[in-house]
Amino acid sequence: MNKSLVDKQREWVKQSGIELAGMDKVEVEAYIIQRAREVVQSITEHARRDIGILSVSLERSELLMWSHYSDSHRGFVVGFEGLHDYFQKGIPDKRGGLRRVIYTEKRPYLPPFDRFSAYNVAEILLFAKSPHWSYERELRMLHNIEHADINLGPDQGGHNIYLFKFPPETVKEIILGCQMPEDKRQELIAVAREKYPEAKIFQAAMNKTEFKLDLEELETKALAESSASN
Repeated sequence: MNKSLVDKQREWVKQSGIELAGMDKVEVEAYIIQRAREVVQSITEHARRDIGILSVSLERSELLMWSHYSDSHRGFVVGFEGLHDYFQKGIPDKRGGLRRVIYTEKRPYLPPFDRFSAYNVAEILLFAKSPHWSYERELRMLHNIEHADINLGPDQGGHNIYLFKFPPETVKEIILGCQMPEDKRQELIAVAREKYPEAKIFQAAMNKTEFKLDLEELETKALAESSASN
């Protein structure tokens, strides 16, 4: 809890004329701190309700991420061109482009009361994570959900999923998981060839001697097999 916010609540209680008769100093202080917490909670809820987050990673071969976010290697990874204006400037709500998540041992704290708003509280709360997650090398971009193109409704956790259109040319590569079913694999390749013809397609495979993934471009693999058969 930021000290200046608590001080501001003390001032508010003093000037508002709220009847606190019969309460001792400890009770008054507890009331003031609770008021400050309610302000923080209100701003936090606003950020969670109205701001969507695009999360991407600088890692494409991290085994834990493939397990957690790609259905245990049955899914796929899309690689974007991060230097494209879409990711550098953001969408029309002027939230800005991709920025790195800060991994810190300390929980985020609020700035002085007269210098924070719902927006920069979101900045503080949504761009800080524990070092335990640092292997993800995450970047985030904030979107105002008012600009969403599609609302898919709630996911299993009850959170609405908002989708935003992005320029097709930003897709630079697609990586197929090593456990992806063959029918899904062929379906995805067909979609990629049609919608993102410039994107490279890679097949992931478990390395035979190390705990890591090998990525092989499909065209290269097909040419090699064709040469071997001849």
